[in-house]
Amino acid sequence: MSISLEGKIAIVTGAANGIGRAIANAFAAARARVIIADILVEDGKRTQKEITDAGGEAVFVRADVSEEDDVKNMVAAGCGAFRSIDILVNNAGGGGSYGRLHEIETREFDRTINANLRS
Repeated sequence: MSISLEGKIAIVTGAANGIGRAIANAFAAARARVIIADILVEDGKRTQKEITDAGGEAVFVRADVSEEDDVKNMVAAGCGAFRSIDILVNNAGGGGSYGRLHEIETREFDRTINANLRS
């Protein structure tokens, strides 16, 4: 059984590698247009090229989902490229710093919380 997402537009965060990359490629194979969002520029562009080389439609947007302005720009770029957003896969995240909580810098703690919970 195959699923068609023809005419749908998807943002996949953390799509430069790993699970996000696999999701972006699977959506493109199902004929969705894909916005690849990640902080890893070269890997994100590689994912975009894989999709377009296979005949799909994709754009890469550099976005740090822990930063509100980056998220706003990501959505605006997606809408600018493909008119609207139908599907959002909030895949980006990370473990942040490890250690005793009182020894972790507040900025790093906030970045981890924002990337994993607020994005």
